[in-house]
Amino acid sequence: MGILAIDGQRRVLQAKVDSVRAERRRISEGIGTSIKGGADPDGQEVARLRGQSTWMGAEVEGLETRLAEIQAALDDLLLRIPNPPDPGIPVGGEEASLVVRTWGDPAAHEEAGGDGESWVRRPHWEVAEGLGMLDLAAGAKVTGSGFPLYKGAGAALQRGVIDALAYFDTGFGQIEAAGIEMRMLPRPKEVPLIGGLFISARADFLKANRKLATGFARAVNKSSEFLLANPEAGARVFIKLFPETARRGASEADAVKSILFAAKRRIPLYRPPYPNTKMGFIHEAELLLDAKFLGLDSIKDVKPLMTNELIDDINNYDREKIIAQAKAYKA
Repeated sequence: MGILAIDGQRRVLQAKVDSVRAERRRISEGIGTSIKGGADPDGQEVARLRGQSTWMGAEVEGLETRLAEIQAALDDLLLRIPNPPDPGIPVGGEEASLVVRTWGDPAAHEEAGGDGESWVRRPHWEVAEGLGMLDLAAGAKVTGSGFPLYKGAGAALQRGVIDALAYFDTGFGQIEAAGIEMRMLPRPKEVPLIGGLFISARADFLKANRKLATGFARAVNKSSEFLLANPEAGARVFIKLFPETARRGASEADAVKSILFAAKRRIPLYRPPYPNTKMGFIHEAELLLDAKFLGLDSIKDVKPLMTNELIDDINNYDREKIIAQAKAYKA
């Protein structure tokens, strides 16, 4: 039997189901009306109406079973109909695609940055996935290839929950490295400048492992000086130590350039903004602003939460030697 014939049966049966349902609903309402009008709930008239309602309920159930069978048969036939392409679509893969129209000037794949260094433009989905805004693998499992799963800030932007993005400086660096222009909004006065080169540890750990904590912090300090002196060398060392951070299929040069864009957003913040201050020093006012910004107004005294007593030991190394090593570094 053809699709049109089966669809015709489905339509006739659907109309029958709707008709019986309507009649049963009318009879059920009539039972209530009769009782309200004074009829005996246990009398013959009410019993007759209830009998009709019960019989029609069984009839609807049988009709719906038959309707479901016909609908399943129709769906099976419909799924077998191929999806014919438009006659104007070229045969082949992506290489056979035709450019229908263009607007604007095509962006170069590789351009020179403001500092004279070249950078490679990355597609927006790679940048978004690297920033944790998309999960392409999960999206492919849920809905098929080509459909992303939005996460975090990506989901908020996609749903129109937010109109702007407040993000880490290095995150914006990655976005800009992909060639996506960002319009930076001025910082509201009520939003403080917060953050810095701090290291967190439990007080009891610091007390029991002072030498270990100092050595770790000194290593961070040295690497910061290295990166400040030669950002490209720092990026190359980073890729060498953590090759999995490079985007898929990227050459070492492209990976280094991508990291440099992100790192150069952060590098200027390594130096303390206060004169005659050693790297790593924390001002109480900074932590108080952090607490206020996070809504922790109950914190009035941050002295029990911080210490600068290790700063001199942390900075006790030959800074000029580290700078010289960075400038002389060759991959």
